[in-house]
Amino acid sequence: MSDALIRAARFHGAVTTERFATEGEYCLYLMHRRAYLEARALAAGKRVLDLGCNVGYGTELLSETASQVVGVDLSPAVVAAARKRVHAPNVEFRLLPDPRLPFPDGSFELVASFQVIEHVPEPASYLAEIRRVLVPGGHAIFTTPNAAIRIDPGMTPWNVDHVKEYRARELEPLLRRYFSDVSLKGLFASEPLHSVEVARCAAARAKARKKVRAWVSRRARIALGANRVDQLRGLANALRRIERRAPDLTRFSIEDIFYRTESLDESLDLLAVCRV
Repeated sequence: MSDALIRAARFHGAVTTERFATEGEYCLYLMHRRAYLEARALAAGKRVLDLGCNVGYGTELLSETASQVVGVDLSPAVVAAARKRVHAPNVEFRLLPDPRLPFPDGSFELVASFQVIEHVPEPASYLAEIRRVLVPGGHAIFTTPNAAIRIDPGMTPWNVDHVKEYRARELEPLLRRYFSDVSLKGLFASEPLHSVEVARCAAARAKARKKVRAWVSRRARIALGANRVDQLRGLANALRRIERRAPDLTRFSIEDIFYRTESLDESLDLLAVCRV
């Protein structure tokens, strides 16, 4: 990890489980929870590090099968919230005080680090630290947004807190530099949940494209063509409609979300299971 990662963590907002302002926010929560359920099966009987634990809702899920879970985060606010809401006897929360993970080599059998790598300016040191604290044969599991449905090639992420978003073909070779085995899956959802997240990302990308068009002036607008401009406006309007809609929490469930290994560029999120 790095000082730059610590600075970036100040913008890493808490995800609560009690209140959701929009359907999109609730869908994101279900997507993140589904990843922790995937990790929970790997955590059975193991010493687990939840790196980037946020308010601890996922740490609590891991504790249901793990022998011990340590949740760490760089934000004092979310660590305080995690300590307040989770009281399982096999869970501990720590604030990371400096760039190096405060654990000896080989301290854990599983490291889960969800929705973190896209915030990391220096993935080499981040991944090396994760490998260092794992026992030989230990596993690391990562999730990250799928850049293929979010940004155009070469586009800066429209989420200003993200340093880099990855496509499957970029993430796998990066992880193989540090782990002997890497298995990549994509997260998918049944309708209408899948469409809610795709529309949210597409409309945000449309806004980013609009900024690019304004920057490169009239020539870029002419190159895109009138039909394309109208399409992008429609996506932006779709996002506004989604954001205005009060969330119906009975409309979706965790059962609507699943992983598969094919068509990764069409997935909503990427999940990688790695072995030292």
